[in-house]
Amino acid sequence: MYKIPLHVSCCFAVLGNIAYALAYRINFLYLILIRRCLSGVSFSMFMYCKRYCSGPRVVGIRRRTTFASWLVICQGLGMSLGPFLGGLLHKIGLSNLIFNGYTSPGWVMAGIFVGFWALAATYFEDIPQSQTILKLWSATDSKASVVVDEATGQDTELPTFLSSPSTPSPSPIDESSRAQLSLITRSQ
Repeated sequence: MYKIPLHVSCCFAVLGNIAYALAYRINFLYLILIRRCLSGVSFSMFMYCKRYCSGPRVVGIRRRTTFASWLVICQGLGMSLGPFLGGLLHKIGLSNLIFNGYTSPGWVMAGIFVGFWALAATYFEDIPQSQTILKLWSATDSKASVVVDEATGQDTELPTFLSSPSTPSPSPIDESSRAQLSLITRSQ
């Protein structure tokens, strides 16, 4: 659930920072714009990170606010210290064509994200998928309910129970609507 977006985010962060570091050497400044697009994809992890830190299956109710506040504090510190350290690296600067004052922030951040990616791949444990069962009315028999197992995605019919004749039967749902409805309710 969170592992694939984490790896995609780390990959795009590394590629974006390498593109930023190579823009000066290649003398192609549009690479900085391409870097911003790649970093935009990698910043989508902010949404998953906040959801992971506040998820009821991961964090207990007592620690949820504490984790969310630490997440916001660390993100704010990173966004404040990043430009300062980039300016410091520019001021120090080296006379190398590949690692100089203009390109060193990109190389340093690419190295930091490679290290973070290695740590995340090693120590991150994803949330196990739940075995939720959804009940839907069958399109063919209004008295039989259909169970959709999230793990296998197969429909199985439950035994038919007698319902009172005064209960109105639900309107039949065609197959495409039922499939769309099951996709909507599975993600919740």
